[in-house]
Amino acid sequence: MLSLEPLEPPVHCPSCNAALSEADPACRTCGRPAGLLDAPKPLRSLTGPAIGSYVGVAVSLAGLLVLTLSPALEIAVAQSSAEFNYGELVGAVGALLLVLGMVVAFVFMVIWSYRARKNIDLIPDAWPQQPAWMSVGGWFIPLAQYLLVPMALKDIALNSEPAPESGRRKVSGNLVTWWWATFFLANCLVRLSDAGDSDLDKEFYTPYSSGESFDVDKVTGLLGAKVALGLPGLVAFGAAGVLAVMVIRGVTAAQASRQPRMWV
Repeated sequence: MLSLEPLEPPVHCPSCNAALSEADPACRTCGRPAGLLDAPKPLRSLTGPAIGSYVGVAVSLAGLLVLTLSPALEIAVAQSSAEFNYGELVGAVGALLLVLGMVVAFVFMVIWSYRARKNIDLIPDAWPQQPAWMSVGGWFIPLAQYLLVPMALKDIALNSEPAPESGRRKVSGNLVTWWWATFFLANCLVRLSDAGDSDLDKEFYTPYSSGESFDVDKVTGLLGAKVALGLPGLVAFGAAGVLAVMVIRGVTAAQASRQPRMWV
């Protein structure tokens, strides 16, 4: 009569959860030595910097919206010959919000990217291709930042794949490329919207401030053209902001889902 002995549960790698064989000295998937069990180490939290980035993006977009539409108020000022150009004041407030929001978003994005990159070093089956310094230093190198930053962020995104059991979708590196390309395009479009500022200074702002007369119809056309030229940049910046939030949110959630599998 055969005796039935209880089957031992299969052994899995604590790092990548792959099945281990007793004959293998190390995991075939991630290379971790078999039988080596260490206490899990928590990852750096990305939630705070992520929220700060969201707030910065929202404030900068609100400021750009106000700045882009403020010439429409100046049209009313020019047509009514008002004594005070409140449209210019509204534009100055929009510019202040834009600068403030971009500074806040920049600071928190640098912090977020640094923490996300340092977390990659704690993922045993991650193979980052870019050095850690690029996640911070890449933001501060003029012109080169348009190449270094997306390279660093794409590397972070590709190495922050969510745990299979989490059910989350993979963070695509292409999303980072689209975000940065849209952001670069938005910067170019916003600069184009300032092309007629010298004509506005000559035809409207200078005579208006000195109390001299000006051609209302010509000024109205120049201000309307400024609004029209600013709308594409506004749309592009809005798209870049949405893509930025998607990238940050996706990487933050992906790394959070890896937390149970993090080992020293």
